[in-house]
Amino acid sequence: AAGVPKASDIKVPVWAFHGANDQVVPVDYTDRSVAMIKKANLRLEIKYTRYNESPGPLGYPGYDGHASWMQVYAGEDVHVHGKTFKGHDGPDLIKWMLSH
Repeated sequence: AAGVPKASDIKVPVWAFHGANDQVVPVDYTDRSVAMIKKANLRLEIKYTRYNESPGPLGYPGYDGHASWMQVYAGEDVHVHGKTFKGHDGPDLIKWMLSH
């Protein structure tokens, strides 16, 4: 359609996060998505942080791995459902977003 840019013309950086133990959305979905974006050579920044273990959302202990966002935004270890999960130890996400 006229006026609609092609996906290859949009240069939005991507930083994906996923817990390998996610019981809701298999981590393979993000693995493959990131690999496809890289393979497409769209010349955009793509980062991927894959946690070995992430917590489940508060109140949903059976959804193990589905709350990797807790680790990302906390920037430190997260204590949920009686377990400790390693926090994000890379660059600050908010600073990274604002730098683009």
